[in-house]
Amino acid sequence: MHKIIRNAIQCKHCGDTIESENVHGYVTCSCGACSVDGGHDYLRRTYLSSPDEDYVELSESVDDNSGEKQQNQYTSVTYNSETEAAMVEAIRLSKDPETKKYANFADAAMDMMSEEELHEKLQEGFDDLEAGRTRPAKEVFEEFGKQNAIHSAVKKLSYDGFLKAFEHDDIYPVDETSFYFSDDPKETDHYLGCLREYEKPYWVGYCDIPDGCEYSSAKEMLEAKIFDGKSIKERWDSVVLCTIGGIPVEDWLDQYGAKLI
Repeated sequence: MHKIIRNAIQCKHCGDTIESENVHGYVTCSCGACSVDGGHDYLRRTYLSSPDEDYVELSESVDDNSGEKQQNQYTSVTYNSETEAAMVEAIRLSKDPETKKYANFADAAMDMMSEEELHEKLQEGFDDLEAGRTRPAKEVFEEFGKQNAIHSAVKKLSYDGFLKAFEHDDIYPVDETSFYFSDDPKETDHYLGCLREYEKPYWVGYCDIPDGCEYSSAKEMLEAKIFDGKSIKERWDSVVLCTIGGIPVEDWLDQYGAKLI
């Protein structure tokens, strides 16, 4: 069995070497082309075009038996967020009844597709990108927001409903939830979730704490003053949810919202 001892890449665009040192350590290079996540628990990558074009893999693992070091291969799937084709495929997966048990799209894809199928699916996204058949993810989500009234739907989910979802994560998928604040000119993405295998299961990334933080309860997490000195509860009116449990917010609300609104 191999143990990850370094989770790192070097961006081919800006030259930054970025490393994820803990399970919630989502780190992005200075030009924003690629990111790493997972610490020593798993390898996850995001990128603009392809691993070969965007970064050099620097991760290492060690064999528990022999103690021999080796360079890791990229083993965790993260869809290219810049391609509409990949996003649409992710949404398709979320709507398939057989995938409802998965916490996020990457887990569903890894379990349902062979390695060959995964590479084929990602290649389709790359081909669309090169052929000019894609649009920036932000533009696509804004269009979806206008067509499906995402923001008005989100307003129907109260803070109490959001808290209830996280307190009952055995019923509602909540891990890998993303959002930004409407009063933030940069619309910086923030992430939070719940992983029950850890002593402090509730986690937050991209906040006032550089490496993120962990909490024992949902209430403690949502009341922590870690977003410009304020909590999610205090800033709830300006919270714009993008995904809940890795699922586009409008799809999540379609399935679970009635029980929480």
